[in-house]
Amino acid sequence: MSKTGQRIKLLREENNLTQEQFGKIFGMVKSTVSLYESGKSNPDDETKKKIADYFDVSIDWLLGRTDERNTVDKIIRNYKKQEVEIEELFDRYIIYFKGKKLSRKDKNSILSFLQLLNDRN
Repeated sequence: MSKTGQRIKLLREENNLTQEQFGKIFGMVKSTVSLYESGKSNPDDETKKKIADYFDVSIDWLLGRTDERNTVDKIIRNYKKQEVEIEELFDRYIIYFKGKKLSRKDKNSILSFLQLLNDRN
């Protein structure tokens, strides 16, 4: 079974669809769905796009190129990797607020305020 076929079957089963129901959604017969799932045939690019759009997954996921189902998964994963302490953020980057560059004094004031909030909790 091809990776694409595995993914098509997974999507179909996760959504409690029979091969016939899946086929109707995309204008194909049950035997075509079966051929896709078994890897004996592959959907054309337009069909892949329709399947990916319908189930809100990326083409890359459908083809087995990635394990992230959609771009949101990737954004969340990258965001989690970028967690930093605010002190580090202030030290590493030039910070702007409403178009004005924050001075070291401004940054220290913000850090002091955040420390007060943290101490309250």
